Amino acid sequence: MDHQITDADFVSRVYDAGADETTITLPYSAPSTLEFWRTDTFIEPYENVVKVSNAVYTIPGDVTGNDITAGINYEFIYEFSNQYLREENSDGESAIQDGRLQLSYFSVIYTDTSYFEAHVTPTNGATSVAVYNGRTLADPDNLSDVIPRDTGEFRFPVFAQNEEVTIQLRSYEPHHCAFGSVEWTANYHQKARRV
Repeated sequence: MDHQITDADFVSRVYDAGADETTITLPYSAPSTLEFWRTDTFIEPYENVVKVSNAVYTIPGDVTGNDITAGINYEFIYEFSNQYLREENSDGESAIQDGRLQLSYFSVIYTDTSYFEAHVTPTNGATSVAVYNGRTLADPDNLSDVIPRDTGEFRFPVFAQNEEVTIQLRSYEPHHCAFGSVEWTANYHQKARRV
């Protein structure tokens, strides 16, 4: 879908000192919307990339020593459905909807992930954004010259009623993000008691 290709798959990458540009040849024809990103010490798109032919591109400067990812950038968005407490009954399990469930925090379990954002938008409220960038202070695997990829849990605040909030996970970076499950904490106030 995104036509992603890494520098290990390039047919060639040659720097022309006279023109001060690097010519990159891909193994197949690519769409004109293909973007090139530097992905070694930090993530940033290359500017002024020119498509010379179906599989040949030029990038200003000498980028032969950089790690590069090419592909069509798109924004990944996952939106959670409304969260409810559940109870066992004669038909199995059903959602409890006769009270107020005030969500406090979400905890997302992620796997081999570099970057994502959690967007929380209460009804008629401003969106708050919590960013996970793969970097954990004092972690021995947190190296400055390596794109982080980690597995763990990311906790972010919600502070809204379960039916009055939109919660999304988003990523526009050209790196992997994967999610396994989510847990949440909340306060529940029962409005009525069944007899």
